[in-house]
Amino acid sequence: MCKCKQFKTTEYVIRTELISVFSVLCLLLLAGSCGNSIEKVSFRNVELIQDIRSSGIVDISSKIKFPVAPAEIDIRFKPNNFWLGVGSAEKFGIRLSNQYGQYIEAGYNSFLQIFFVECRHSSSPEAFVDVPVQFYSLDEVEMLDIRIILDTDSIKLLTMDGMVELTSLYYYSAEFNKIELFAENGKVYVEDLSITQKNINKLTTK
Repeated sequence: MCKCKQFKTTEYVIRTELISVFSVLCLLLLAGSCGNSIEKVSFRNVELIQDIRSSGIVDISSKIKFPVAPAEIDIRFKPNNFWLGVGSAEKFGIRLSNQYGQYIEAGYNSFLQIFFVECRHSSSPEAFVDVPVQFYSLDEVEMLDIRIILDTDSIKLLTMDGMVELTSLYYYSAEFNKIELFAENGKVYVEDLSITQKNINKLTTK
């Protein structure tokens, strides 16, 4: 009798533990499906040319789930001999805009030799914000890695192993619904680009 009771008690404990583990797994799965997640989009080998035949703009909006922010954007540019000034883009980077034509930009101006974050055109009337820039000569740089950290009201540019860091606030009348890579007056090559979007709700994102 004692052995039988002990067996039944052990069986009950085992079943209880299994039910508890199953319940925890169900809760974790439910939280994962209803909560936040991370989405990552990658692009490779994009050539940007602005001349009489090409606009110098590549729209990558169709690959992105909006709203974009918060997100981290990593871009590897391969300039076209821009330290020699031969066919290179005078200005290149990334642009986010909305249905009203308001936009923010971040990138490099090889004519002025400055990194920049431009947020004055993010609202109407134009926002009274500074345009942070930092001089940096890219003499004989073969690859340029830029990281953009985009929040819901600020943008940060990081590059040159942390030696360049620019941050600006931005204001907008409507959420950004377009994201583009751009080059002005010349050519630049995007070897690699990845966008990691955070806090994406899987149930509401199309």
